[in-house]
Amino acid sequence: MKARIILVLLTGLFLTGCKSKEEDTLAGIENLYFTSPLELSGRFDGNLTVTLKELTDTRCPRNVICIQQGHVDLTLLVRNAGDSARVKAVYYGKAKEEQPVKFRLGDRPYTMIIQSVMPHPLEGQHLKIEDYVVGLRILER
Repeated sequence: MKARIILVLLTGLFLTGCKSKEEDTLAGIENLYFTSPLELSGRFDGNLTVTLKELTDTRCPRNVICIQQGHVDLTLLVRNAGDSARVKAVYYGKAKEEQPVKFRLGDRPYTMIIQSVMPHPLEGQHLKIEDYVVGLRILER
């Protein structure tokens, strides 16, 4: 019994002290959620906006068996008070496959990570770009 308690305590201490590399990479990133055609302000000086311009969803519909899972191709327009950038990103739906996308607004570098694209398609469902909600993170680097 004592051995179990010690094992549980040690496991808890070990897990509490662990910090993933991804957490270090994402430290300080603010969330931006948007849905087309709305433009929502970000949290960088209150003047960053993101607009979903294009979306191609090739993900396998729910409850369907597919050879490949597919992905979502996104084109986003990111703007601040004086500059804009068209940013292309790909969302795979698996955290390990998501790659940060680097871009610049004027002389300021940023990094973007797409975290979610919803809804996931259903068989026979035809979604318009306005139906999607995209969750992303942007870090000024």
